[in-house]
Amino acid sequence: MSWSTAREIKAQLLRLWERGELLRDLLSGEARFPLRQSVKGPTSAEITDRFEAVRLWAAELADLPPLRVEWRDVGHRVHGAQRLPACIWIDSADDALAWLGKRRERDRFADLIATTRGQCPDVLPWLEKRPLQALTLAGDWPQLLAVVNWVAAHPQPGIYLRQVDIPGVHSKFIETHRAVLAELLDLALPVDAVDVGKTGVGQFAARYGFRDKPLRIRLRVLDPDIRVFAGLACPDVTLDADSFGRLALDVTRVIITENETNFLAAVSPNVSSSGQLIAGNNNYPSSVSGVGTDYLEIRQLSVENGEMFTEADIQTSAKVCVIGKTIQDNLFPGGEDPVGRIIRFNQVPFRVVGVLKSKGYNSMGMDQDDVVLAPYSTVMKRLLAQTYLSGIFASALTEDMTDNATDEITEILRRNHKLKESDDDDFTIRSQQELSTMLNSTTDLMTTLLACIAGISLVVGGIGIMNIMYVSVTERTREIGLRMSVGARGVDILSQFLIEAILISITGGIIGVIIGCGASWIVKSVAHWPIFIQPWSVFLSFAVCTVTGVFFGWYPAKKAADLDPIEAIRYE
Repeated sequence: MSWSTAREIKAQLLRLWERGELLRDLLSGEARFPLRQSVKGPTSAEITDRFEAVRLWAAELADLPPLRVEWRDVGHRVHGAQRLPACIWIDSADDALAWLGKRRERDRFADLIATTRGQCPDVLPWLEKRPLQALTLAGDWPQLLAVVNWVAAHPQPGIYLRQVDIPGVHSKFIETHRAVLAELLDLALPVDAVDVGKTGVGQFAARYGFRDKPLRIRLRVLDPDIRVFAGLACPDVTLDADSFGRLALDVTRVIITENETNFLAAVSPNVSSSGQLIAGNNNYPSSVSGVGTDYLEIRQLSVENGEMFTEADIQTSAKVCVIGKTIQDNLFPGGEDPVGRIIRFNQVPFRVVGVLKSKGYNSMGMDQDDVVLAPYSTVMKRLLAQTYLSGIFASALTEDMTDNATDEITEILRRNHKLKESDDDDFTIRSQQELSTMLNSTTDLMTTLLACIAGISLVVGGIGIMNIMYVSVTERTREIGLRMSVGARGVDILSQFLIEAILISITGGIIGVIIGCGASWIVKSVAHWPIFIQPWSVFLSFAVCTVTGVFFGWYPAKKAADLDPIEAIRYE
């Protein structure tokens, strides 16, 4: 049965709620109601064959208390005049929220709006942008506003976060909600009170003028002949990071004992799920990768439009995502802005918050823009229903530190997995160096194979040229004798046939270049593979053709040059 049911109509309303539209209307003032929902009803044949089912269906829609049914009169040849639902009207937002069971959430959000209007109206755009996230923070909202108002009253305070004196707010609260506070403060503070060069949760304090606890480094010099400071023999020294960076010690070996990880720059969890992406009438098969906020730094990606999801989105398992250019082109072919739109992945709605800058294809021919990034907690809970990670992405501080970073990761994982020294690793670590080595070995093998094929082709082609020249010499023996009799030297005959051999090989080379370039263009047009023809390869092919013509044409030419003129003229 394809008739519209109350469940389907309710699902349409629920999608409005999941996009935050029903809450957003409280701020925007959009007059969405009364809302008309179309109804797909039975055909004339279905009324005849399933009259009782049709009657029950109409009664079910008519009995829904928050809905108003608009009827249409149908004249049926068997059952006579009938009244069937034509469409459903939801008269007010209150009726819609009551049907969804969201009136309490609406009231909480209205209280948030009233509180924000009274205390800090500058952050109302954030409520309009993230209404559902605001509901999850409703219990902490007064404290968040208190922090925003305090910083607005004391721009660039120049104190430590622990020195902020706000009743009911402690420094741990600020540390926990740095991601949300950063978005609120950017709206509430003037431009000159924000250091836009400081980004990320880790630079929250520096961005808004708070002091950071200086990094302290404790060191011990084991060699008694080395003095950190002149006249100071104390083996233990504690310095701030700047002072440590200015040290010029004559040491050859440094042992790090305090930190577990000293060579890692960023770490991101990873889970993924494959399925179908749907946006309106468009769909595209792809996969959703669950990652952390450091993933962009690790993979050298950047957001071109919109923003990256935050740590708060990860903590709340928010249904948000960042998409690549390929996903945008396939789901939104009309060129509309995808930011703020809803896409569905395996029936789970995701709100697009950003679009990645295009990176094109990699060296393996894979599309790097065919990507959807979401908080890893969301993918684990809402898509995969699992409590473990599929993998972890990490990047070293520098390329030279890759091996050290690998050793650190191995040590930490073995300890956390409670492996004995005799146990093998129950995990696998792959670095870009290993992948590059594997790729290079494969490339070298393919190069050797192609070189062998090319060598065989050259030999076969050269033999063909040699046979052609032998036939030419044989058929033109009398011509050769006649030329010698009128004064042509052996070197002249040799040059003539060598030039002919070279012309034959170069002609074959031209045909090969045309066929090769044409085939490459066809592959690029049909398969959309990135194709690049290097000019030097074309010139090299002509050089090889010339050498091949000289090498295989020399012997027949030499035989022609050594002919006896008298015998050649008598040749039949």
